[in-house]
Amino acid sequence: MMKKVKYLVIAILALFVVTGCGSKEKTLECTSNSEQNSIVDMNRAIKVTFNDQDKVKGVKLSIDVKLLDDSYKSVWGELVSGIESEYKATSKTGIKLTTKNDDKKYKYNLTLDIDLEKASKEDLAEYGLSDLVGTEETYDSLKKSAEASGLTCK
Repeated sequence: MMKKVKYLVIAILALFVVTGCGSKEKTLECTSNSEQNSIVDMNRAIKVTFNDQDKVKGVKLSIDVKLLDDSYKSVWGELVSGIESEYKATSKTGIKLTTKNDDKKYKYNLTLDIDLEKASKEDLAEYGLSDLVGTEETYDSLKKSAEASGLTCK
């Protein structure tokens, strides 16, 4: 009888390890769309992952810009240059910033991916994000403040 119980416990533990049950990691995804004067369409998507203690462990921000008004095609290069002078593509420990410019379709994407378990406070400060280190924000509090600022979250 004891052997059967022992094997049952081992089987249940193995099942938890294999399936990942018991992990309480959460993901909050928020988006917004703000068309500005019918000139550009800008979409933001923010994905925040929380560890099993409900603390922020990662943030991925993606911004997509699409030119809607053809009369602004001549200044597309200046717009992209302005964005890229402010946000240079980079890869540091725990931080990856990528940019993609499609100058034929007049679309631009900027993606910032941060692993807070690896990124240093100094490197985050370069992006004005040093307050992310040690943040007390939880899934619920962040969702509430994001929705209050106009984002749609799920």
